[in-house]
Amino acid sequence: MTSFCGIDNNISVVSREELLAALQLIRSDGLGVRTFFSLLEVFGSAAKALEKLPGMISKKSLSARIQICSKDKVITELNKTEDYGAEIVYFKDPLYPQLLKTIYSYPPIITVLGQNKDLLLKNKISVVGSRNSSINSAGFAKKIARELGEANYVVVSGLARGVDSYAHLGALETGTIAVIAGGIDNIYPLENKDLYQKISENGVIISENIFGAEPKQQNFPQRNRIVSGLSLATLVVEGSLKSGSLITANFALEQNREVFAVPGFPMDSRYSGTNMLIKQGAHLFERVDDLLSVISNGFNLKQEELFEHSNRESLEEYIDESAYEKDTDKIKELILSKLSVTSVALDDLISYINLPRKVVVLSIVELELDNYVRRVGNNVSLVL
Repeated sequence: MTSFCGIDNNISVVSREELLAALQLIRSDGLGVRTFFSLLEVFGSAAKALEKLPGMISKKSLSARIQICSKDKVITELNKTEDYGAEIVYFKDPLYPQLLKTIYSYPPIITVLGQNKDLLLKNKISVVGSRNSSINSAGFAKKIARELGEANYVVVSGLARGVDSYAHLGALETGTIAVIAGGIDNIYPLENKDLYQKISENGVIISENIFGAEPKQQNFPQRNRIVSGLSLATLVVEGSLKSGSLITANFALEQNREVFAVPGFPMDSRYSGTNMLIKQGAHLFERVDDLLSVISNGFNLKQEELFEHSNRESLEEYIDESAYEKDTDKIKELILSKLSVTSVALDDLISYINLPRKVVVLSIVELELDNYVRRVGNNVSLVL
């Protein structure tokens, strides 16, 4: 692999075999991000998890719900991505943005296109707003994005029409990242084809979806969580109460990021969302200094990483599988009897039922696959 803008991509902790195994897992029907990371916690690697998964799902009637993606399919995806000039980046890769790994349910794999991948490792601010924005807000977004770039911040947005487009335009010279809802090759809206091309030449485009994927409605909130998750702060320039930019702001709050909003005339419904954010405690934004003064002292994350994947020792090698399988149903029944819809810390559960951690974690993974329990970070609860 070649280097991009000072990043030595030869320094990688991920083999091609591990990347393909991770792709097979995350592209499998019925297996989500939370279960993906639980499997990694138990087995230590995607390759080992992929080896063990067929045996786990055959124990129950899971084969109809969980369909493991074929290796041929992910090889095709990888080849198409590379032929397109893009790169699939695993969360263990040094190119993966570290700040993104602090959010709940972060994507284990992202696809990246662009000639300036150094931007992934720099401080970022997201600038978002209404698709049907006013001329003033569009112009203001462009101005603010340019000034943020001059202050050495990378501007992140969603490549939508309106405020997003103008934010990208304002930051083209200094660096901008576009997060899209479809596959890396799927330009939406099509009117932003030229902007997409300019960003690919001067910035970075990110997608978590398979190559060629259409930008479906449910993908846009997922995209928004990445927009805010990449960023130290989110600025909402304009947005109604039902604007998608408020979804991004809510994600930012959940991710312990700073939120800024531009105030507007009360009779203009296009500002009803930003005015509401300010009333709820968002920072009022009028000029770039309003933002810089808040984050200039550095950004201290309040949220710990969900799992210490790279440092956690594999649990699988210590599991006596024959002994575990003998009592597996009893162990899972015991765990379920101690849980409720109110989450409990995994460490507390292990201590309370007095079983080895390796046994409890493996049981919870199987219960997750069976859709009996939900795991959020280090907490476990019953599925409603």
